[in-house]
Amino acid sequence: MPQGKLTQEQRQKQTISRLTGENTKLREKNAALEQELKEIKGLLQDAQLRIEDLATTAFGKKGSNHTPPKKKRKKRSKASYKRTVPTKIDETIMHTADTCNDCNSFLTEKKKKIFYVEDIVLPKKHITKHCVEKGYCTHCSKWISPLKIPTAEVILGDNVRSSVVYMSTILRLSYSQIQSDLKDRFNLHISQGEISNILQKKAKEHSEHYDKLKDRIRQERAIHMDETSDRVGSEKRFAWVMQARNMAEVIFAMGRSRGKGVAQKLYGNSKAILSSDDCPVYKNLSEVHQLCWAHLHRKLRDLAESATIEGETKQACKRSFALESEIYKKVRILSQQELSERQRTYNVTLLTKQLEELAMPDKHDPTKLKTYKETLQSNIPKYLTCIKYPDSSPDNNHAERSLRHIVIKRKTSFGHTSEKGALTMSVLMSICMTIKNRIKGTDQTFFEAYAGFEV
Repeated sequence: MPQGKLTQEQRQKQTISRLTGENTKLREKNAALEQELKEIKGLLQDAQLRIEDLATTAFGKKGSNHTPPKKKRKKRSKASYKRTVPTKIDETIMHTADTCNDCNSFLTEKKKKIFYVEDIVLPKKHITKHCVEKGYCTHCSKWISPLKIPTAEVILGDNVRSSVVYMSTILRLSYSQIQSDLKDRFNLHISQGEISNILQKKAKEHSEHYDKLKDRIRQERAIHMDETSDRVGSEKRFAWVMQARNMAEVIFAMGRSRGKGVAQKLYGNSKAILSSDDCPVYKNLSEVHQLCWAHLHRKLRDLAESATIEGETKQACKRSFALESEIYKKVRILSQQELSERQRTYNVTLLTKQLEELAMPDKHDPTKLKTYKETLQSNIPKYLTCIKYPDSSPDNNHAERSLRHIVIKRKTSFGHTSEKGALTMSVLMSICMTIKNRIKGTDQTFFEAYAGFEV
């Protein structure tokens, strides 16, 4: 073979070597592209989930596929559909029957039939003219009168003031709606400035009650806290609620920031078990903390039902939700049972292992689920406080239900016009909702309870 010429075998080896190198580079490039595609898919999925969350916030969420089955209704007797016979009778009217309406003959074998009519006395505006005599005391050098004389010639009475408070807090009416109601029912004209002054004066009267309510709630063994968005003018703020587990008393702090200082100020020097969501402001606020299971349940449910997740990622979300639902069911049942200390310790150990299994990462988990699992892993003991301590509850529904009332109020009145208005509504809403909770299941009216309110 001439010198410098390659044999066919050598050329083939060179070709194979070159192709092997190109193949290796292509494989590396393909792996990089696959990794890039995986990252892009992850980012796209995260963006789709955010869009889905925003759509839910803006337009609401359709019914869940995992809603629990409706409880079977108990059969009702015919008597249960009838109104209860009243015990307090205001007026009795006797209707006698002596003669026949048709032939005017005298009636025999008379019988009595009793029925009751429940009605309301339509209110009307009542105007009282006060003629107050006053005299000058030469000894004291001042004018003396049997009662304090207002500076204005015409003032609004206590019933009007109490009604304004009731309409603003319990009925959640705006100023214009309060004006309309008073005009339509009583032909009573009132300005929005007068409404504002009435609310501010009433809040000032109840400021001491507000502080006492806070102290009383702090002394309980278990406290629920939560927050929701609020507005002061055009500025976004937050409204807070604090309520004991087995009490009617409730405290609102409206128009505040979402900072930890607000939560610390509400909780104060309390030693109670705190139930809340996993918002960072509640971290290390109390010695014993119960995280809300309902929040975790909803988060995992939303992922399992998300329309933007598909394939193995969807299955991973469904598996996590199924396991969490099973554990949550056990926790709810155990938290309502009377358990010995030994049983509590055993169940805490058992449930801890199950939660650790739930928090185990899966290669198909979306970013959002990974975050939830990481948070769960670091907070497992806080989800089992309700098993360890019988006074706490596995969820924070108590506080969330109380917040629902002021959320509707915010939507009808569009928040507060000033910091002073937010403070006024905080005091009045706390007092009035406490009264409303207290009179549930009683014959007492709101106005009766409001007139004699004491902490």
